[in-house]
Amino acid sequence: MQIETLTLRLEESEIIPDGIYFMKNLQNLTIEAYGEVYFPKTITWVDSIVSLTIHLLNTDKLPEEIFEMPQLEELNLTFSMIQEIPEAIFNLQSLHTLNLTYCLHLTQLPYEVFSLPLLYHLYIAFTAIEEISSSIGFSHLKNFSFDSQVDPSLFTNFIFGQKMLKFSGEPDTLFGKAFQEHLRLRPSQKIRNIPESVKKAGLEAIKNHFRYQS
Repeated sequence: MQIETLTLRLEESEIIPDGIYFMKNLQNLTIEAYGEVYFPKTITWVDSIVSLTIHLLNTDKLPEEIFEMPQLEELNLTFSMIQEIPEAIFNLQSLHTLNLTYCLHLTQLPYEVFSLPLLYHLYIAFTAIEEISSSIGFSHLKNFSFDSQVDPSLFTNFIFGQKMLKFSGEPDTLFGKAFQEHLRLRPSQKIRNIPESVKKAGLEAIKNHFRYQS
């Protein structure tokens, strides 16, 4: 098949069909999941997929097969109910962008994230993360969005804005309920192990802060 971009909307817990293996030209896969998502083993053989977007609106379970796709360059988990990123993310050695914006229940990142050799863009604004591994000091990051400060380019991105309006307005999903609670309480995300003065000075200052602590 010549399809390069595919978007799936899964209303219930579903298994992605094995036939995805035959989509040899598939580069961009987007999944809007209203139940648990199960990947067939064959998806790890589709080495043409370089961009994967999954919105887990009703579950915190990430398919393990994601971390058996070393060719991935972009992983977008925005608007997902995940609580953690597994250490197996270190297998994604080609990853240059990891977007976790509005993962409202995400509480931690493993240090392996910052050990990825090509990871240049990391977005964790509007999460519940309060501490960052000191290994960020030795990372290759060029863009880092945190503390509820979203990269302006996201809000000028029509698709991102459209999805935010759509998913936040669905009261029957766990994400929709969490988003409404977020609006009601208006919690202020704070990375507590980075001094405010260092945050204001920017990413390089943050890196230096942790390098000097090592």
